[in-house]
Amino acid sequence: MNKLYNEHIKKEFLKLYEETSQHAIERVFNKSYSAEKLLRKDLYDFNENEIGIVLSELEPHSVDVAKSLGFYIKSYISWAMPYRKSNLNPLDIATDSYFERFVDKSKKIHWAEDELIEQLEKLPNGQDKALVMLIFNGILGEEAIELIDLNYFDIDWSSNEIYIASRKEKLKVSDACIKYLKEAHRQQNYYSLSDDNKEFPLVETDYIFKNIYGKKSQDSKQVTSGVIYGRLSRIKDYLSLDYLTTNSIKQSGMIKYAVDLWSNRGKLGKEEFNLIGDRFNLNKIHANGYEYHNKTLMKKYINEENIKKLYGIDVQIS
Repeated sequence: MNKLYNEHIKKEFLKLYEETSQHAIERVFNKSYSAEKLLRKDLYDFNENEIGIVLSELEPHSVDVAKSLGFYIKSYISWAMPYRKSNLNPLDIATDSYFERFVDKSKKIHWAEDELIEQLEKLPNGQDKALVMLIFNGILGEEAIELIDLNYFDIDWSSNEIYIASRKEKLKVSDACIKYLKEAHRQQNYYSLSDDNKEFPLVETDYIFKNIYGKKSQDSKQVTSGVIYGRLSRIKDYLSLDYLTTNSIKQSGMIKYAVDLWSNRGKLGKEEFNLIGDRFNLNKIHANGYEYHNKTLMKKYINEENIKKLYGIDVQIS
């Protein structure tokens, strides 16, 4: 069972954030519990080295993830400054090199399409297979709204095109994605991913993702973002894939889309990166009357090395 040290204080801090962020922050607090108990003090009183113990336990797979986790800890310390013995926040001066020390480079965080499908075939629920494959194909949205709103009648089953209501546009998805969507739509019972293997009846609805009867949300025809992210967390545990997250799945899909563009166009430059950004609904940079996607940020994972490793082809990125 997950525990929080000084639970009442941490729960007050969690109230400041939306549900999705709460899950991420609570994971940090769950990992910090052992160190807090051992050192007999709250995370808000930790120094730089003690914070490093927590970051190591969290096993971030990139500097950006380590910095994101550090940001949560830094924010918590700043918020709890009235309780802290020192009035200095040790992460105020932390550099990239500090966070790089805690990056776990041994874990797999990106998958080729066939690798991901091989993993998904182990799952008992079409609902879960479709969830992951839609994210891989670029359909997610803020707070998972594109998944929550997805309806049977939004899908052209013959052309593989899906109408995304929040974007007011259609996206063509893979055959595997359509296959899993059919499974998800037909599914009437949800199979537990825990050891008990129980079945739970699903609410009848035209929405692709369905609630389980007997839950608080049983009267709602639509799932919540909490249901989506909760299922993804259980999928990760069931498949024993530590880094199967929305970001890793999305980035894997972006790499695959880059490979498709390379195959069709013979190049991967600014125009192609903008197409990738549009497809996956990334935020744009606005400067001097222009708007464009952050190619430098995308190249951290859409690069020659990853494409060679996942798809065995040599590309040149300009």
